[in-house]
Amino acid sequence: MESIKVCFYLKKSKKSKIQNGRIPIYAKLRLNGKMVSFSTQIYVWEERWRDSKHFNIILKNNEDKLIRKRLDAIRFNLDEKYYQLERVNKNVTVQEVKSEITENGGKVVQFLVIFQKYLDEYAKKVNVNLRSKGTLTKYRTLYKHVENYIFDKYKKSDVGFNELHYEFMDGFQTYMRNYCDNNTTIKYLQALKSVAKYCVNHKLINDDPFKTFKLNRFHEVTSTVLTENEIQILMNQHFDSEALNKVRDIFLFTVFSGLSPIDIRQLSINQVFKKDEGYWIKSKRQKTSVPLQFKLIKPASNIVEKYLHYPNKKNPNLIFLPISNQKFNHYLKVIAEHCKIKKRLYWMVGRHTFATTIALSNGVPIEVVSQLLGHTNIKQTQHYARVTEQLVATKIDLLDTILKGKLNM
Repeated sequence: MESIKVCFYLKKSKKSKIQNGRIPIYAKLRLNGKMVSFSTQIYVWEERWRDSKHFNIILKNNEDKLIRKRLDAIRFNLDEKYYQLERVNKNVTVQEVKSEITENGGKVVQFLVIFQKYLDEYAKKVNVNLRSKGTLTKYRTLYKHVENYIFDKYKKSDVGFNELHYEFMDGFQTYMRNYCDNNTTIKYLQALKSVAKYCVNHKLINDDPFKTFKLNRFHEVTSTVLTENEIQILMNQHFDSEALNKVRDIFLFTVFSGLSPIDIRQLSINQVFKKDEGYWIKSKRQKTSVPLQFKLIKPASNIVEKYLHYPNKKNPNLIFLPISNQKFNHYLKVIAEHCKIKKRLYWMVGRHTFATTIALSNGVPIEVVSQLLGHTNIKQTQHYARVTEQLVATKIDLLDTILKGKLNM
């Protein structure tokens, strides 16, 4: 029995589609004196192909390593399909092997290859502000999880679309629960379904392999909010560290404005203007592009005024010094310990606190709160804002007062 022989080469003919200066890698199959070739949909720089000796030496570059993993996956799939066919038909042809792993005009359709293409296109949209950078980070993290899951379950670096089905999604859900809670797992599964939908819309596959998979329900989560007393403690606290004072100020600005971390990081002096003895913000949410224009309450205006007088040296156009979520949340943990606040503080607690303690608890209607938060529907706001016992008691007392004036009680 002759084994199938596979080799890879660059196709530089005029008909070959060049991608941003990169040249397509083709696979050549030989069996029983017959030969076929097809595009792998993988593109490389010609010099990298030459210098790495066709990716057959020890590689240090992460992109090179990924390309070799994908080429190895194609080689493995070809061998696997050949032996499966050979067990049924001893006279299997090289064309039959090719047909088993290719579709869409003879191109190999492997999931992670297409997923990477999806990420590349998403990144271009982020660059022109059509998509959120944070969402792109989520998709990149999902890619890593899927890649690890495929290796863990299938012992290879990629799978063909013919291997994506209900069981794949179900297994991935179980796999993710080892690392994430229920709600985070559901968000990743939703993102994975979006990638599959992208493939259907671009006619890479004929049908959504995950369409029959039903996601679990989100578990209700009680958001952390600060009380008025805890907010006052933060306002009164002074730290010897300038970094801690700045993080405290930015967090309090979140508490008093309701702006999201990404919007605060990108808040520029051009988006803030003074009117009617206070400061206004005119901008749009980075995540949803929903327009925002509202007047800041006094504590938030005071913080803005303070930082307008002490501009950010690294980027004078920005009001606050840019800082990553991870670093910001680390500083908040230190601040909470100093202030003896027992709750776990992280940046989004400020936004939840604005919705609940600052706005709803002081009589601001939820419709207005929703607009201030830049939400597109009330359900989003209900996740941020908690109806506290104190708020219920206050509203009942108000109702009692109104009824006393109308009824003989």
